[in-house]
This record gives sequence, C-alpha cells and structure tokens, in this order.
Amino acid sequence: MRRYLLLLFMTLPVLASSSLLAQESENEFDWAYFRSVVEYASENHLYADRADADEAYVGAAEEALRVIPEITLLLHRDYAEEFKTKAPALTGTTIEINPRSSYILFQLDSNGQRQLLNPERTVRNGKKTAGRGELKTPLKYWKKSGFTEADLRIVIDFIEKRQPDSSQRLLFSALNGYLKAYDPHSWMLDKSTFMAASDGKVGLGLLIGKEAATGNVVIVNIIPGSPAMQMGLQHRDTILAVDGRPVFGLTIPEVVEVLRGKLNSTANITVERNQQRLSFQIQRTDIPLPVVESRMLSDGIGIIHLRTFLWAQDADRPTNAFRRELAALQARGMRTLILDLRGNQGGDMGESMEFAALFLKERQTVIRIMRPEEEPARRSIRYGGVPESLPVVVLIDFRSYGGAEIVASALQTHDRALILGERSSGGGSLQSVRPLGSLLIKLTTARFVTARGGSIHLFGVEPDIAVSMEQDGSFPSRFREVNLWNHIPPLQKDNPRPERTAQMQELNVRVQPALKELEPSLKKRILRGDRVDLQLERSLVIVREYAKRKE
Repeated sequence: MRRYLLLLFMTLPVLASSSLLAQESENEFDWAYFRSVVEYASENHLYADRADADEAYVGAAEEALRVIPEITLLLHRDYAEEFKTKAPALTGTTIEINPRSSYILFQLDSNGQRQLLNPERTVRNGKKTAGRGELKTPLKYWKKSGFTEADLRIVIDFIEKRQPDSSQRLLFSALNGYLKAYDPHSWMLDKSTFMAASDGKVGLGLLIGKEAATGNVVIVNIIPGSPAMQMGLQHRDTILAVDGRPVFGLTIPEVVEVLRGKLNSTANITVERNQQRLSFQIQRTDIPLPVVESRMLSDGIGIIHLRTFLWAQDADRPTNAFRRELAALQARGMRTLILDLRGNQGGDMGESMEFAALFLKERQTVIRIMRPEEEPARRSIRYGGVPESLPVVVLIDFRSYGGAEIVASALQTHDRALILGERSSGGGSLQSVRPLGSLLIKLTTARFVTARGGSIHLFGVEPDIAVSMEQDGSFPSRFREVNLWNHIPPLQKDNPRPERTAQMQELNVRVQPALKELEPSLKKRILRGDRVDLQLERSLVIVREYAKRKE
C-alpha cells in the first residue's frame, strides 16, 4: 500500500523563507530524476490518464524557458503567423533551434516586453485584443505533430547554452510545467517551502492563484493586517512583475519564490487593476497569523473567526484553539454562535474533519473521501463538544476553500447550522505530499463529496441565504476554483432538499423589512469613514431572527 506524508488543501502563501532551490545534492536534477517524477505522477494521480503527453511536454518546455531573462515563447510553426496577427505589438526575434522541428522560439525584444506588461494593450478601440493567456500555441497544433521528451531535450539544451549554471532550476521548472497538465494543484516543492507554508507565518500576506482564462497570476486572498493589505493591494489584482521581473508564465511556486525575500527587505510589486498599472513598495515582514479570534456581540451573540486549518507540529491545533475561545464565550453568556469561515483557505484535511465533528452526533458522516480502492479512507474522529442546544450560524465567502467547505457542507447537510454569505470557492480535491529525493511532490490523489454523495467541486457550498459584502448589495463575479486553469472535472452536486429550502426562503422573506431598514444606517457609517463589515452587519439581522426561532 502506498503511503503519503499528508493530505491537505493548499493555496500556497507568500512566505519569508530560504531559497526554493536549496537542494541537498547538486546532481539531483537529471533526466533520470525527471522521468521518475513523470512515472510517479502517472501511477499516483487520481486521474492518472488525464495528462495529455503532448500538452505535458509542451508545458515543461514553456516553463523551462522562463529561466531565460528575456521572455521567450514556444510557438508551433503553423501558429506563428496567426500569433503575429493576434499580437502585432509584441515585437521580437524568431529563433530556430531545430530547422526540422515543428516549433520555433519567439523572443520578445524590449519593446515587446513593455507592450506585454502594458494593461492598456488589451483594449483597442473598445475591443479586447490578445491577452497574456492567449499567447500560448493552442493544443490542437501540437496534436498534429506531437511534442515529446526529445523535443524537450532540445529546448533544455538551448537554454543551458544561454544559462550554463541553470540545470537545477531548469529541471525544477520543467517538472512543474509537466505536472500542471494534470491539474492546477499538482506541484513540486522543496522541503523548506512546504514547512514554511505550514508554520503560520507570512512574508507579504498574499495568497495567489492562476486564472483559467488568461493564465494571469492573481491575488486570491490578502491576510488581514498584513503588509500587503496595509499598502493597498486588493483581491483580484493581477501581478505583472516583482522588482521589475515579469511573472507571466511562471508557475505558482516560482512566483512565490520571486515574491519572497529576506526579512525586512522591500518588494516592488507591479499590478494591473481596472486596466491601470500600479506599483507598490511592500516590506517583507515575518508576522504571526492569528488562527482564531473571538468577540462577544450584543444579544448574547458570540463570533469566532477561524482563519485556517493549517498547523505546525509545535503549535496549537486550530480545533483546540477554537475549544478555548468557545468556552470563554460561553462563560460570558453566549447564546448563539457565529462561526466565521470567510477567507479560510483550508489546510489539513484531518483537522477540518475533526473540527466539523465537534458539531455533529456520533456516526454522522462529515464527508466521503473518494480515492483508489486499494487505499480506503479510514479515520477515527471524536464527535461532540459544541452543545447541541447552541444555535450555530456559519459565514462563508468566495475565499472559503477546502477544509472550510468541508465544515460548512457537513453542518448544512446535517441541519446543524444556518449558512450565510456567498458561494464558497468550490475546492473538492485532496492533495498528498510525498518526498521524492530532496524534493516533495504535491499531487491530487483523492476528492471528497458530502455525506449525501454530492460534490462541491467547482460548485462550492451555496449559502442558505445569500448575503452581499458589497455596498450596493450585488454579487459580482469572483475568483474561484472554476477559474483555475485545467481544473479536474466536476461530479454531480447534491439536489436541493425541499423542506430545508422552504424553511430558508420563509426566513429570508421574514427578515427583508429589517434588512431594508438597516441599509441607510450602513451608508451613513460608510460616508462617515467607518470601516464597516457589511456582510456581517447584514447577517446579524438574520442571525437574531434565526436565534429567536431556536429558543
């Protein structure tokens, strides 16, 4: 039976740590090692036959080319002219590395690189032109001729002649390029990066991801109180460059490495926001990430904000920290609990299951884990801890992911909590992390469904009552799992339960007059310059009515 180090959900945070490529051996990155990773992925990924070989080797070559300082594109010969028509402003030089091959390289000159990073380039005469994600050769061209390891070797040889001391970084990049043909969560990591990602510290305070339609690196989440938030970075900002280095086409671990640096050093972050180019000078600071925060509100309502299910071996587990905060609020007379999972990006799968079980009865299923038959999912968890008589409301938003979605879906499935906010991210896959030599491979090896058998992957957890965080009460498009490139396919989601749906619709109708009455006071506070959590304030109206019904 195969063994894995850890099952987890993860969007890799930007951390202050050692170099990504601090390896134990200078000779570890060779072609034999590359093939061993390819073989391991093909045998252990949940969808072992999902990666198209042509696409995987093309991805490996494209990522390897990022090692060259100049932006260099891999283009199929039959696509080259179409590319020049789609993006005439991207000027550069054609490089022939093998006249008999089906591909060429196109290296952008200084003007082409400036145009690539110019957000106004994407809009011309009111029409959108080729974006950064449209520069890749469509896969249909590679299907005609194929792209194999032999072609990758030619590209690698070309790069090594340009960058003679880059062998380790080349193969690391090539491996990550190959793995992304499986799904956006399968990566190679070095051990220091993984341990740093679990130690509760942040450098800039960003969580980043790749957008499916464009390939852009976007800010998925910002840690409250972090340097990034203090300096004005925002969710959905597109990161263009760091310290003048373009990040177009880099893998997420590579972007993390570019963003990280020495403690108290300064990073110059260039982003695109609403077709404007903005620059921010942000100091990298090693700050503690509070896992749990709590406070008492009026009417006996207590709120506990749980930020993550990640925890280090020498740190307190989130579940234990929650127990202490819960006891403290109960001692102060709490009669209704709000569990705030907004912005919670998940973490350790086992920890999130243990946490959900606090609210459930013995033998109630938290989730069902789907994995190869030879690896049955067995986990002993302890149920109970939160009094059954305590009304519970869970707040979620588009950033609630993985472990947070396990908790929200379990409590909703078993009618243990009212779910408010907006649809969650929709991450229903599990990743295993296993050492391969001095590196770690993070590979999607399982997925989960609710106790009723439905999937939340791509769909997310739908709140019982939608509550907006916007001033105008709208629900704009958000960055979720479905926006990631090459995500694994969805399964069937749970069907609505008519009885619960009717109850929630009736509750929603009941609170509408009070919600309308609340809006003028919220607007006054905003005009006064107050920082107002609109989603929470609106939710409190519903929570109070819900608590009355539970008395």
